[in-house]
Amino acid sequence: MIKIREGKIEEVVKKYNIDAVVNCANPSLMGSKSNVDKAIHKAVNQSKRQTDYLKHIIIDEFEEKFHSRKENIIRCRRGEVVITEGGKFCKYVIHAVGPKSDRNIGNNYGYSSSCVQKLALCYKKIMEKLFEYQDIETVAIPIISSGNYGFDFEYAFRIGLVSVYNELLDKKNEYRELFDQISLKQIYFVILDELNNFDKACKLYDEYREVFQKEHRAVYNSFSDSQRAFWNEINLYDEQKGYFAIAKLFRKLLIVLRYIFGFWTWLKDVFGKKDWVLRKKTIEWVAFVKMFIPIFMIVLITNFSVNTKLLYVGSFVIIYDLLDTTTYLVALMFLADIQRPSANVIRSLLMLVVNYIEVELDIIVIYLIIGKVFYDKIYKIENLFDFITGKIENTLVMNNIIEFVNIGIKFFFLTVVLSYFSSHMRTRKFRDN
Repeated sequence: MIKIREGKIEEVVKKYNIDAVVNCANPSLMGSKSNVDKAIHKAVNQSKRQTDYLKHIIIDEFEEKFHSRKENIIRCRRGEVVITEGGKFCKYVIHAVGPKSDRNIGNNYGYSSSCVQKLALCYKKIMEKLFEYQDIETVAIPIISSGNYGFDFEYAFRIGLVSVYNELLDKKNEYRELFDQISLKQIYFVILDELNNFDKACKLYDEYREVFQKEHRAVYNSFSDSQRAFWNEINLYDEQKGYFAIAKLFRKLLIVLRYIFGFWTWLKDVFGKKDWVLRKKTIEWVAFVKMFIPIFMIVLITNFSVNTKLLYVGSFVIIYDLLDTTTYLVALMFLADIQRPSANVIRSLLMLVVNYIEVELDIIVIYLIIGKVFYDKIYKIENLFDFITGKIENTLVMNNIIEFVNIGIKFFFLTVVLSYFSSHMRTRKFRDN
């Protein structure tokens, strides 16, 4: 259903007899000097042979809601859309007000997560309108926010393509038996070919083709993209949200730590690439692999004579994995307002259980390695049940510390579970698939 076409949007609408066209509007909806907004207003006005026809339609439409006929008032917030008639140019004009890139407000290092989510929300709202109006069979969509609003074309197109595709897929999964009967038949992304943008769009589309053919959900952000967006969000907007000084610094520290201990998370980009399903599977496999690494170490240490150098390497891996899992879970709590957690409750519970088992096993390995390297103590598998139940000998300072850490881990996971579900249960949106 998704195709890419090159040219001016008003010409594509005429050529393919498009039912609805998306306009890159500003919050007043009164038109502007930008390419798409200017062209669509002009085309609708000419179709009725009236100057400012579309402006008057919009003012009439929203007069009762805003109690004003002034032009310069906010009729549509950023990230939202409204629909009006399109004169004789087309049936409908869907006015989408995209976000301004953070670069347009003084940040030269990329985009914040809220800015990216607003752009994705624009496309979600567009699709809702298309499904709501049953007489729309074809629609032409420009690349929102890629012009004067400052988004890089390739990134803006990737967000738009993935967002539209995912909404189509959700609708198909929700109404699979009736999806072929919906009125919407064709979605055209219209590219004004500047700086080889059309070729860039075609190349990006080809990168997602395999995901589309599998009918898997797609993603537009890599691990690095997401972490940069979270950093920018904290840097730009934390003080507006009420996070000051230590809280803001701690949240930024979490982002840095997620970069440092992000090796396992980075693997989802390597194996999952742009496929949301494969990325989720990769995360699950990684969690189980991390759980079996300490199991292997426990069997090795308790049954064989292990070289000290190998123990040091093993302890590095175990401590790295422990810190990776711990910082990930802390981020779930303290970055909950900018991250997007899984909406599947059972999966979330299972992953937390696996994470808890992994951390407990990591602590056991550290306990065994310290005992062997510094105290020359040999433990058997059966002795570990005493550790798990808290019955380890307390004659050594090391044991007291390990026991204290073990109790802290249990309390930490209980806090994570309570925080995670209290933060997200009400805002979750569940899918039938």
